[in-house]
Amino acid sequence: MASYAAAIHEQLGDEPVIETGRRGQLDIFVGNQRVISRKGGLWAMLTKKPWPPVEEVLQKILTAEGPAE
Repeated sequence: MASYAAAIHEQLGDEPVIETGRRGQLDIFVGNQRVISRKGGLWAMLTKKPWPPVEEVLQKILTAEGPAE
């Protein structure tokens, strides 16, 4: 989580809000829109479902925010 927060802050200048949830759960919102979601729990842990790369997270955030004005 810290690497996502650091990358978001460095690339976008925004301070992300991080909240804990279920083990392995990841949701990233821009405004009220969920742009990244990874389910947690036992199944994700057993299948070793990878977390999305930081670059993918940043791209989805930029796409959700729309063009800069």
